[in-house]
Order: sequence, then structure tokens, then C-alpha cells
Amino acid sequence: MAAAASSKPGMVHYFCAFFAVCSLILGVALYLSNSGYNEREAAWQAETKKANDATSAAARGLDQVTALKKKIGHEFENVGTDGEQNANTVLGAMNANIALAGDLAQPTFAATLLKLVEENSALKNRVAAADVDVAALNVRIAALEGQYQQKVTAEADAKTKVETSLASLTNESAEARAQKDKEIQEQRDALKQSQDDYAKLEDEFKKHTELSDKRIKNLTISINILKDEIRHLRNYGFEHPLGLIREVNTDANSVTINLGSADRLSKRQTFSVYTKANSGVARGAEDIKGSIEVTNILGPHLASAIITSETIPSDPISPADPIYTPTWSPGRFEKFAFVGKFDFDGDGKHDEATLRELIQTNGAMIGAEVDQKGVRNNRKIDHETKFLVVGEIPDPTEIVEPEERRAVEEVKKHHEKMKQEADEQGITVVRKNDFLSWMGYRPQFKLFKVGDPRPNNLPGSRTNGNSFSSGKKTGTEKKYDNK
Repeated sequence: MAAAASSKPGMVHYFCAFFAVCSLILGVALYLSNSGYNEREAAWQAETKKANDATSAAARGLDQVTALKKKIGHEFENVGTDGEQNANTVLGAMNANIALAGDLAQPTFAATLLKLVEENSALKNRVAAADVDVAALNVRIAALEGQYQQKVTAEADAKTKVETSLASLTNESAEARAQKDKEIQEQRDALKQSQDDYAKLEDEFKKHTELSDKRIKNLTISINILKDEIRHLRNYGFEHPLGLIREVNTDANSVTINLGSADRLSKRQTFSVYTKANSGVARGAEDIKGSIEVTNILGPHLASAIITSETIPSDPISPADPIYTPTWSPGRFEKFAFVGKFDFDGDGKHDEATLRELIQTNGAMIGAEVDQKGVRNNRKIDHETKFLVVGEIPDPTEIVEPEERRAVEEVKKHHEKMKQEADEQGITVVRKNDFLSWMGYRPQFKLFKVGDPRPNNLPGSRTNGNSFSSGKKTGTEKKYDNK
């Protein structure tokens, strides 16, 4: 396109032609003036011919450019330059046409036209392929229409049969319909009579149930009162001793017991020591004469223990004294349920971590439990539960803080529910202090501190100045075997 622009006759060409003619005329004049008129005349004619030839060539070129403009379709007077953006010039309009091709635009008009032709051919091929797909889809549609028509025909046949059957049923005799109506009415009357009879029975049952519930409630109250009276009057023991004191070493403030590795006894297990003339273990603290803590396992049925307390000065711990703890049994884990607050250090707060470590250290496990927020775990009080241990449960009416009062109210509800479960399963309910006394724990004297390996140096023990014994062996100690 640049080459075509450089060959067109324009103002520059016309000016050059005019300048050439003037130069020729001037040259001729000079020539005539210098060489003579004839020579100048001949030269002028020759130059005039050349100028006419040039003018004719320029006119032909202009005609060709005009014809090219018509062919292109842009007959603007100004051809423009390469890269022209003015749409009112030939090249500017051609550049605008090329831009209309978008992504297919090429550097030249001819290349762009060729690209468009190629793209048109590709589109025709895709259209032909699409026509093939459409033909296949039309075949498929025709097949589906045939299937649909078959289904429509089948549905129409079925509808005709149903309508025929309905017409047949509708045409039943009035006598048959009257008979059916009569039977229906009789059944309705019988149903109403049954409903009336059921309502009467339900009312009688409700009254009987209310009377029964009231009687059961009264009997339950009476049974609980009788249980409390028996418990307070007899105060009997309901457990059996687990072992015996075999030997007492007053110098070392220690004892040996007839339990050991074969009994699956472990260190740090605590026991309460009972008087020989007790009314039965697991009762009040009056029959407990002291407590011990296992320090070493010496044999299948032999272990040493330190004396952690003695509470009856006139009756010190001696051989053959029975020992007991509720948290341990030979060869199995005991399980307990807990509700209420267990304060071990006197700060008024529930010591949950201490309780758990105390139970685990003594070889037992926690079953059903209620935390201090009033939330119970998902475990039940079952026949495997040994005791329901009840800690401190404050009076909700004495608590000012709303959230704390709500938590205590929830604890009380769980307490009542757990006592009912314990009664149904035959599980004994015990108080926190009794439970701790039975297992040989003395919180008021800090006789047991979880994780404290220090030896005993407590008041009333055999190793301080207030010893209940002389500190000497009497020679009367005897050894006992648990056979």
C-alpha cells in the first residue's frame, strides 16, 4: 500500500511538473539568448514535448488512482499516508476496515481479506458438522416421539379402562348402596359406643393410677423413714475386713499386713484400722483406731505400711487388728458415684483434681458424677457401683450470686435423682466424711497429701513426743497369715 501511495499524482507531482515546465522555458530563453533563436526554439519544443509527455503520464496515473479508489470503495480526495488513522482518507478508511476484522486483522488489506476467507471456510465446515449433529438429534427426537406416542396410547387405554370400571361402579343399584350405608352407620354406632366405654375405663384407670401413685409415694416415704431409723438405731457395719495387721514396728512407726502382690495391692494404698471388738466395718468412726498407708510390697501376701494416725490412745494399733478401705478389693477395681462438694483444704472450693487423684491412687474409679456447675456425666449408677458418696450441698436460698445458685439447684436435683437410682439398685448412700474415714484419710490433720513423699510427722503418731506407746517393742507381737 505504501508503494501505491508513492506513485500517485498529487500536489507535489503537479508542482514538480510545473517547475519542470518553467525550468524548460527559462532554459530555452537562456539558450536563445546565448545560442541563437533557432537553437533555442528547437530546444524549447523538445522540452515542451517532454513536459506534455510528463503531464500525460501524470494524468494517466491520476486516472489509475481514481479507478483504484472506486475499486476499493473509498473515493476520498486525499490518499493519506501509511498508518493513517483519519477515516476521511483512503488509507485511513482502509485501516478502519482492517480493524473491523478484530482478531483476524492482518498488516495488509489483502492479507486481512485472505484471513477472513479462510475463517469463513472453517465456519462453513463447522456448520456442516453441526448440521450432521442436528440430523442425528432429529433422528433421536423422532425415536423419542415414537416412544412418547406409545406411552400416550397406553395411558389413554388405561384411562378408558378406569373410566369404564368407574362407570360400572357408579351404576350399582340404589339398594346395594343403601345396604352399605346402613352397615357403615352400624359400625359408626359401635365405634362410638367403644369410644365411650374406653373413655370411662381411661377415667377409672387415671383415678386408680393417681391413688396408686399416692400410695407408692407414701410407702416410699415410710420406707425411707424406716431405713433412716434402722441406720441410726443399729449403726451396723455392712462391709467385711480386707486384711489384718501382722506385725507392728513401733521404732519405725510401721506395720506389716497380710496383703501383697498376689492381691494386686499397690503402693500408697490407704486403709483404716479397726478395733478387734468392732461392730462391723464401714460404720461410724468410733471403731476406727487409726490409719495406714502402704509403702512397699514384700511378697504375695505381705506388705509394709506406715502408720499415718492413731485416734484411740488407750488402744494403739496392734497385730490382728482388721483393716479396711472401700476403694480397693483384691483383683478388681471398685467404682463409686459422687455428688456434692469435696473440699479437702478448707478453702471452701470443690477440689476436683484432688478427689480424682485420691480415688485413682487408691485403685478405684469414678462412675456417675456431678460437677459444680450442675452438669452430670453420661454414666449411670448400676449394680457395679459400690457407694454413692454425697459431699456438701449448700442451701440454694442462702446463695446470692444467680449463676452459683442455679448450679447448686441443679446439683440438688441430681442428688435426689441419684439417691433414687441408688435405692433401685440397692446401692448404699454414704457421707463424704464417713467415706474418707473408712479409707484412712484424715483431711483435718492433712494425713494424706497426694504426691507428697515425706514421712509422717503428725501429732498423735508413734514417732513424736506425744506417742501413745512407749516406743519399745513389747515382744508380744504376733504374726498372722491371711489363709
